[in-house]
Amino acid sequence: MAMDVTDLCWQIKITDKHRRRRHTHASMYDRIFEPYKDQPIKLLEIGVNHGGSAAVWEAYFPNATLFGIDIHTKEEMQLRSEVELTRTQVDVVDQSDAVALKAYAEEFGPFDIIIDDGSHYVSHQILGFELLWNHLNIGGTYVIEDTCTSIPGRWKTDKYIDSSPTCMEYFHTLVDTAVMYRGKMSLQPKKHREIQAITFKYDMIVVNKEIPYKKYRRALTNETY
Repeated sequence: MAMDVTDLCWQIKITDKHRRRRHTHASMYDRIFEPYKDQPIKLLEIGVNHGGSAAVWEAYFPNATLFGIDIHTKEEMQLRSEVELTRTQVDVVDQSDAVALKAYAEEFGPFDIIIDDGSHYVSHQILGFELLWNHLNIGGTYVIEDTCTSIPGRWKTDKYIDSSPTCMEYFHTLVDTAVMYRGKMSLQPKKHREIQAITFKYDMIVVNKEIPYKKYRRALTNETY
């Protein structure tokens, strides 16, 4: 029987995405990533660190094309760990550099899954979503991990809260505008009208993308609007 994300995280011990280390991301991933498991998807992870989670994706998504960006090179990462990545392209891109991040997405995207496990600064989390949402395929999933950095007093320091609104507050606003969306009456930015659902967990946010209604109708009927 093939292992799920939780099993692989326990096996590849240097990732913190499971309860034994710090977080409970893996149990969520067991549910939301299963439909993608054997598909020829493209996945981007922001923040490779020691390569533990990238090794999980290599094992879990056998037919995927995998990308990772970090402020350290793949060679530097592998000097700090025993993980050897064979299918993941790792490039040096600073998450806070809007020009570089956009250029990278334009060159290698669009993606089916984007996971932000980068700096955890709330301004970077919001910037990443704003820049990369248009580079997420219809039916895709955008994940921001460790959003507990938005909660004052949650960490020993609140240095990650470097902007207002926080990441959590920003996505709360998108929930409000999404449920109020009624065509041209919406105050929601046009590019966010493809949001199908937003799921909040105490330490992560999951955003699902769907085709806008008019594009869906046009695809079915070839109508002109």
